[in-house]
Amino acid sequence: MGVYSTVLADDQLLKSIEGCERVVVVGCMHCANNSIALARDIPLKKMAISEKTGKPTLAPAAITEEANRIKMVLETRVKEVNVQVAAGLCDPSIDQRAVEPGWVNLCNLAQAVIALCCAAGVVGLKYRIEKTVRIIPGMKSEGFCCIFTTFDKARGCVCIDKTKSQIIRMNA
Repeated sequence: MGVYSTVLADDQLLKSIEGCERVVVVGCMHCANNSIALARDIPLKKMAISEKTGKPTLAPAAITEEANRIKMVLETRVKEVNVQVAAGLCDPSIDQRAVEPGWVNLCNLAQAVIALCCAAGVVGLKYRIEKTVRIIPGMKSEGFCCIFTTFDKARGCVCIDKTKSQIIRMNA
């Protein structure tokens, strides 16, 4: 079971980065990816070639698609926008500076980071990223989700089985 979160409206995100020239959109490949795929009925993961190994892998699709969409929205007002998708944002015991130093360093060079993750992921980012960088929550945690997946061999993607999956809202 993971945290179910919804993406904030574009106008809220644009307002939150006013005055910034360098922004990084960081997406969580777990709860946020699940939430977006479930809400929009889009693939959870798609087959891709790993940049590190050169081998086929299942890459987080929903969060990557949404982070890139937000990047296009922000580019109307911001000079430089980068996208990073990472795992374990909510686990402060994982030293991302050692595991994935590239995205942490990129965030440290930005003025703001839009965090596409649950509230725990925002805390994890605050733990890892320099205090001078503004961490802006880009999603609102609304409950929990229990997902079941299926592999669509023809399309080469993992999809959520909406007949078995469930969202448990906190304010329901």
